[in-house]
Amino acid sequence: MKKKSLIAFFIVFILAVIPRFIIVFANRPFTDEAGFDLLVAKNIVVNHIFPLAGFNLNYSWHITKGPGWYYTLAIPVFFGNGNPIIAKIFMSLCQLSAIILAFFSLKKFFNLKTAFFATFLLSISPWFLDQSALIWPPFMAPLAIVFFLASLMYFLRGNKTAFLFVTFAIGLIAQYEIAIAIFLIPQVILFSVFWLRKGLINIKFIIFSILTFLLTMIPVIIYEVTHNFYSTRGLFILLNELLRGGGELNFSSKILQRIDTFTWGFRSTFAPNVFVSFAIFIVLVYFAYYFLKNKKNPIWAKRFLIFLIAAPFLKFIFSIFYPGVAMAWHYLDLIIIYCFTAGILFGSVDNRKIKYLTYFLCFVLFILFSVRTNDVYKNEYHFSFSPDNIRQSVVVRYVYEDSKGKAFKYKVLSLSPLTTDFDYLFWYYGKDVGVKNFNSGKITYIIKQEANPKIQTNKKGFKEFPGYTVEKLESIN
Repeated sequence: MKKKSLIAFFIVFILAVIPRFIIVFANRPFTDEAGFDLLVAKNIVVNHIFPLAGFNLNYSWHITKGPGWYYTLAIPVFFGNGNPIIAKIFMSLCQLSAIILAFFSLKKFFNLKTAFFATFLLSISPWFLDQSALIWPPFMAPLAIVFFLASLMYFLRGNKTAFLFVTFAIGLIAQYEIAIAIFLIPQVILFSVFWLRKGLINIKFIIFSILTFLLTMIPVIIYEVTHNFYSTRGLFILLNELLRGGGELNFSSKILQRIDTFTWGFRSTFAPNVFVSFAIFIVLVYFAYYFLKNKKNPIWAKRFLIFLIAAPFLKFIFSIFYPGVAMAWHYLDLIIIYCFTAGILFGSVDNRKIKYLTYFLCFVLFILFSVRTNDVYKNEYHFSFSPDNIRQSVVVRYVYEDSKGKAFKYKVLSLSPLTTDFDYLFWYYGKDVGVKNFNSGKITYIIKQEANPKIQTNKKGFKEFPGYTVEKLESIN
């Protein structure tokens, strides 16, 4: 690697690592959904039970996710012996891998400036940073999204075989967040018609690409065949809902909700400040016009940029047909697409005065990022590989210490209908202290989640923790 490339990569890497390092070891709550997913991953590692479908929220249109997230999560569970902190580290490493892959793929297909600007923005993007170290399937998708974009660049450069990796990447994305894949598939189909006319691809490769996509869906296909086509029937329910115009929102409310989600997504990618984000949007529009007009830029690069620019607009149109509320994580791919777009446009500037404008914008974003990161995480820095950094762990550890090795029961009164966060932590701590039968015994611990506990800490049988109170009872009805 040349000296300039090494320096650029080092800067990006440091910017990406430091805040994510802080987040990994921050004393953040352990979500109930993370507990559920880790319990499934634990069953894969310990009991060798491999699910064929992912979590289903039981919407009226029941479409299950793929099981790829559970298979992926089983990796840190296996190597970390169940330690949830290792799972957090694994998630952060996967996001760092996405940034590294973006750097080297953009450097290979464009230039060093493009790679630096794009990954610089990815490294400091506010919402992208917040996703690191959270054990949740949509936040595993960015690595597959970058792989998708890298494969697309390779394909547009003239390698037809790379299109197989494009569709394979979509299948991987679907394993982590199916909504991203559902919106991405029609865009690829629309552009494939154009690519077919331009001779970039032929029918044979389209057929093979469908097979590579189906390859990632093998567990789901087996599940469908053995469960009376559960998700397929759910898809028809969804289509029927669309045809009759039903849904949670009327048309005008839906438009306003989609606009709010999209504008928030753009602002959260660069800067929550409305004026800064609007200025960046204007600059990007201006740069995009001249990039597409400039005859020096290769045709494949223009086609790639058009695909990136079209993504948010097509996704907005497609989302109008979705009857539910648009969630931020449904558009997770747009964070990466925005950063890739900005990186390509900033990296293509050859006018000296305009170059200074791009440097100034990046400097402003870095200052805003530094202030925000310091404000959010200044009181949450901890360094420990112990799961005690997970807020609920101190409660679980107290129960085990107080029970003195005797069997006990526990009941969690949570703000969420799921209590799998505590279920997983009780399993993890229990295997170390040798207490496995914690669902039997005369003693019961009532764990109550409270925003502002007002229990007298000196009252017998009560123990207070940040956000939780524990009551010890001899018996319960």
